Amino acid sequence: DVLCPVILARSLHHGPTAGGAVEGERYHTQYQATRASYRQHADQHGRAMDLFVDREGVAWWCDLTDRLYRADPAILFVPEHEGLDLRSITALCTDAQGRIWFATAAGLFHHAAAFSEELEVTRVPLQLDPRTPIVSLTAAADGTIWAATFGSGVVAVRPGGDVERYTARDGLGNDNVLAVRASGDAVWFATLQGITRWKADRFEAFASEAGFVFDVLPMTDGTVFLATDGHGLMHWNGTLNAPWPDGPRTYYSVVPDAKGAPWVAGPGTGLCRVGTLDAADPKGPSCMGQGRAPFNGDLYALGNSLGRLVAFGSTGVAALDPIHGSWVDLTARFGLQDMQAQLNVITTDAVRAIWVGCNKGLVRIRPTDHHFDPQVPVIITGMLIDGDVVPVTEEFTTTHDRNDITIRFTALYYTDPAAVRFDYRVAGQDGKILRTRDREVTLSGLAPGRHPFQVRAFVGEPGRTDEWRTITIIVEPPWWQVPWVIAAASVAFLLALFLLIRMREQRIRYRDSMEKEQVRFQLEALRSQVDPHFLFNSFNTLVELIEEEPGKAVEHVDQLSTFFRNILLVRDMDLHTVSEELRLLQTYFALEQRRFGAAIHLSVVVPEDQRAAQIVPLTLQLLVENAIKHNVATEDAPLNIRVAVEDGCLVVSNPIRARLSPARSTAFGLDSIHKRYAAFTQRPIDIRTTDGIFTVRIPLIDQKP
Repeated sequence: DVLCPVILARSLHHGPTAGGAVEGERYHTQYQATRASYRQHADQHGRAMDLFVDREGVAWWCDLTDRLYRADPAILFVPEHEGLDLRSITALCTDAQGRIWFATAAGLFHHAAAFSEELEVTRVPLQLDPRTPIVSLTAAADGTIWAATFGSGVVAVRPGGDVERYTARDGLGNDNVLAVRASGDAVWFATLQGITRWKADRFEAFASEAGFVFDVLPMTDGTVFLATDGHGLMHWNGTLNAPWPDGPRTYYSVVPDAKGAPWVAGPGTGLCRVGTLDAADPKGPSCMGQGRAPFNGDLYALGNSLGRLVAFGSTGVAALDPIHGSWVDLTARFGLQDMQAQLNVITTDAVRAIWVGCNKGLVRIRPTDHHFDPQVPVIITGMLIDGDVVPVTEEFTTTHDRNDITIRFTALYYTDPAAVRFDYRVAGQDGKILRTRDREVTLSGLAPGRHPFQVRAFVGEPGRTDEWRTITIIVEPPWWQVPWVIAAASVAFLLALFLLIRMREQRIRYRDSMEKEQVRFQLEALRSQVDPHFLFNSFNTLVELIEEEPGKAVEHVDQLSTFFRNILLVRDMDLHTVSEELRLLQTYFALEQRRFGAAIHLSVVVPEDQRAAQIVPLTLQLLVENAIKHNVATEDAPLNIRVAVEDGCLVVSNPIRARLSPARSTAFGLDSIHKRYAAFTQRPIDIRTTDGIFTVRIPLIDQKP
């Protein structure tokens, strides 16, 4: 989108100003100094129609074309001045008089550290071989400007204008000098054969075994750090040693931070902090930023400003906050995309402005805190619930069946919107931070509960102090997950569980009582059959049969054994069929009939279709036994016992003929039948006496499936 806010109602003519003119290009600015350029600039772009100043103090304008322009007053580009091409500077420094010194293939020059059409550049006459360029400059405490060349030694430009040249014949360690640094009353040189110090008008060479030295940093304690090619970082304190014997072998630059602590950098190393030097550290340096711009390309220079270390390279510009360990990408803010430069072409002036020489010209950067501010404000632009747009609020509520949430957002970073990235997370879940360049996030299938959604924006890498923008999403649970419903259901479940347990306990107690009753019944049944009187009568019958009818005696013994065997088989059964019960009854009655003969008679009228019904074992045997036991039976007046089926009941009846001397009774039989049947059916046992007939009605139990 083209940003062209209408800030001023009047149009602004874009022309020269007291401080020079600025030509705005997309995402960077350029400096033009000659009058012709100013006029060309004004004619080329015509009128600036609208102006806008952003939160960083950068001016933006448009001219009704498809281009957007910006001008950062803290950034100045000088690609050429008075016909001098400044896009191939090889060395830079500033002096105490507020001048900027720079070297190109055309020679050595100086200019006020501010550019306008009224100020002129001054050329310093030097007799140098053009094949041995000036590669480093520094201003000594006495005002001398020292220029280091690669192949022609060093040149001293005295404050009075005198120029002196020194080579290896004068004590310089080597004529190939790569860097020069002033410290106090001394000047240090990095050469292809160690380092050399100029002090008290004489040179003294040291540490020749260090070989190729790219950069040198003298410390206030008199020691020196060397960035070498092949030996890594070296430290000289009278003797030469390697703090990191197993560290990287090549470093290009070594600079101090705001507290004076040295940092070094080389190809792909990142920024490496130099710690204690009490002993060699076998673990190597502590480095930050490996793999990120500018360390993923060609590294050109290191500088420091406002407590940050600034690294310049072919892939970008980045600043490190040494205290917090956070990085800020400054490539777009400084307008230094696709930068190319010579090694260590950088200096800092008296007002802490950074000067850099590169393919874009001489660049002056006066950083302010906003340049290093990693904060990029995030704005929530829209929210959707299941595709429906809803108002943007800090907290909103939705139902469990509408839980697909889309949140749209953007970031206020006009300099390079494409460089903005976003981190987001849903606090309270796994808390995992996800990264995206998209401007919307969809959260699908959010569970009922409270979900704080957080998003932050950054350029480069996120900092530790980045602020999260938070929106709280509340997903209401379904009615069955509402707390009071859960509580009520829990109470109902516990009550049902209590009742179930209680009913189970009652069934267990009833079953136990029935099992005891059954055992008692079986015991009484056995007792009734093994009663001495019963056995005595059976044996007497057997003796008579042996004497009179031996064949029937065998049959009698067989029936007696069958009867006792059947009792043992059914004693553990809860139910069996009417057919099985009738067979048991027939065996028992045959034994009794051999003793009583025609005095007793049994009539069974049970249809075949009713014989599959269920009945409690030994019920009929017990009722028939009671009838024989408690009634008189003679051949003249036989006791007729009838078993029939009526209305789903097995009916056992006999006439009442009470004995003169009642038989001994345990009062167990009928009571036991009542209790045992209660466990299987709600239908009662009916016992009645009608017209001298004793009748017991036993309900039949349906056949088990």
